[in-house]
Amino acid sequence: MVPCGTMQKAQNLAGNTVPVATTPVAIGTGLNGGAMSTVGNISTRVLADVGHESRSESLATRFTRSEVNALSKAAASAGKTVRAWSRDVLLREARRAQEDMLFTELIATRMILLNLLKPLAMGQQVTSEDFARISTTVRNDKRKVAQEIQQQYMPAAPKEA
Repeated sequence: MVPCGTMQKAQNLAGNTVPVATTPVAIGTGLNGGAMSTVGNISTRVLADVGHESRSESLATRFTRSEVNALSKAAASAGKTVRAWSRDVLLREARRAQEDMLFTELIATRMILLNLLKPLAMGQQVTSEDFARISTTVRNDKRKVAQEIQQQYMPAAPKEA
């Protein structure tokens, strides 16, 4: 076993044990450190990856045992390995941040249109000052309005008995 945590000089490795608090837990293994069972045979797994970009990059982070337990339970409830589940969660969150930005800008465009069309539909002129005021209001309020609109699409929380 290779020591982790604080690395010791090579001559001091013999006879020193790695503290339990720094024992590495491989993601994708069972909680007891046993090997993960292989899902499907290798040819099925290889064929499933045909046409996909090769995964050559890796990110690493450290977790406490309780965090690993929580991650393992969440992955198991989704029917996935911790590695597959965590990859899905990380990518979903990264994409959601991008989607949130685009949604916010779409809402800003909607706000500008609604604020301009109403006076025009009523036969009023929109001055450059009106447009500047509308633009400032939209710039200041677009995130709040976007969040309110997103809340309309969230499922309602179940009521407690």
